[in-house]
Amino acid sequence: MGLIFLRDPPEGLPMVAILVISLLNFWVLRITSHLLLLRLKASKYSKGSIMHPVQRAFAMNLDNICPELQGNRISLDRQLQNHQYTVSHIIEMLGGNQRATMYLSKCMYSITIGSNDYLSNYFLPMFYPTSQQYTPEQYAKLLIQQLTQQVMTLYRYGARKVVLYGLGQLGSIPIVLSLCGIISSSCEDSFNKVVQLFNDRLLSLVADLNKNLWQAKFIFINTTSMDLEYTSSTFQGSMVKNASCCELLGFGQFQCSPSGYVCHNRSQYMFWDAVHPTEAAYEFYGGRAYRAQSPTDAYPFDISYLAKL
Repeated sequence: MGLIFLRDPPEGLPMVAILVISLLNFWVLRITSHLLLLRLKASKYSKGSIMHPVQRAFAMNLDNICPELQGNRISLDRQLQNHQYTVSHIIEMLGGNQRATMYLSKCMYSITIGSNDYLSNYFLPMFYPTSQQYTPEQYAKLLIQQLTQQVMTLYRYGARKVVLYGLGQLGSIPIVLSLCGIISSSCEDSFNKVVQLFNDRLLSLVADLNKNLWQAKFIFINTTSMDLEYTSSTFQGSMVKNASCCELLGFGQFQCSPSGYVCHNRSQYMFWDAVHPTEAAYEFYGGRAYRAQSPTDAYPFDISYLAKL
């Protein structure tokens, strides 16, 4: 993979070179959901059954534009179709809709989505026209409108406990920091401001869903707030925040070099490569999502409270 240049950046963004990134959401959902399952003691369920707690972690996006140059991704619409198939089997196994509805109402659904829609779409005008068609505000509104319909579909399939993660500080990941370093000091802030528009609308969506769908509970996890605290010098002390644990293939690359060195103190690094956080970072995010340590971590309450409902 090489560098891709933003020849016509969205309004408010500087001209910047950025690598095509496709797997950020995969690792966020995969590792965080795994840590949450451990906290929820999912191991008490029997294995080898469709009734066993399931982690489905895919690189995915909200819209149905799946860039082939980044490998296969499964849109959220497609995943909902797959989930409907699973629900039909649960109904069959439990002997009817009523028992299945009761069972599904106790399940927890975790959705971490949006990074690909920005890093692998909106910020790539040479491949996709979205940044020319929509201002940052319009694009955030469009994504939330699509997500609203998809969450409503999940609700119709029986979901009653839903966790929606906000986006983190995409302007603060190493790949963007290294590129912004040769452009301007305000570059990373421009990325973060665009993404914050999505987070603000997502928080409003959660409030609306809780108001209108009183039989269900939805919570918002403020990843940006956690990012700001996690990267603060006073909170993590000697934590390395602007470099990867592994040796990269080269400048502008996010993958680890197969023959390169790997840091020996992984717990002191925030990022494994130039994009994906380490398990130490995810342990922090997962822990705060499960049991909030600050009023800004979760709204209206954290996952531990949701699990008890």
